[in-house]
Amino acid sequence: MENIPVFPETLTEVTSQLVFCRDGDTVVYFFNGLPVFSHHVLDIHSFHMITAQFCVMGHAEEDDIVGAFGVEASGA
Repeated sequence: MENIPVFPETLTEVTSQLVFCRDGDTVVYFFNGLPVFSHHVLDIHSFHMITAQFCVMGHAEEDDIVGAFGVEASGA
């Protein structure tokens, strides 16, 4: 069974520059205070894509994602 991320409605810090919050059925990500991406709360593929992108771009590390969203490490 896939580990589903937790999206609280309060602003949640991933890193000092990257935060997210849930607004109804939408998850919104902010980088340096600006909205940079959003997706439906059930769209796990978009969640995987954007969190991987944040890691590739150096804006977050896997441990940051694991801690902020309550998911398991990829193991890769």
